[in-house]
Amino acid sequence: MNNTIHLEIKDSAGNTVSFKEDGTRFSETQTLKLLVDTKYTLRVVNKAELDQLDITVNGASVILSQLKDDENSNKVYEGIYCTEDVEKTKKDKRDVLFLQIPIPKSSSLQVPVQCKYYGPNKKSSASWGSSLKTLAISYKVEEAETTLTNTRMRAM
Repeated sequence: MNNTIHLEIKDSAGNTVSFKEDGTRFSETQTLKLLVDTKYTLRVVNKAELDQLDITVNGASVILSQLKDDENSNKVYEGIYCTEDVEKTKKDKRDVLFLQIPIPKSSSLQVPVQCKYYGPNKKSSASWGSSLKTLAISYKVEEAETTLTNTRMRAM
């Protein structure tokens, strides 16, 4: 059975984050752009209810609160991810943001997302690119095992 989780990311002021198309220069074709020392609101939208109300981002637990279902009866959760202890990415390099998302009646989903962390003085560089509407994470569940099938950043 194929499913998709949508992850929306906004800074503390409610602004969407950016991503850019990198082509084949790095291991992935898209790069998420984040600032260090910043709090981000992560909104998880899924058809099914999550078994546990936390996800893991780079090894740190992000506690989720369940919000009202959206207009399509999707389950909506929200939590805060802080990049306080994250180092900025070196020039011409990319980091990997590791997400671990619990999947109902299955194992958790491991999602690597190519990312670049910018220093606080590089806000204009971090905001250059396309505004991220959602990070669509497609997966399938077979016999209680979860397999990542596709991860795609979608613009607004």
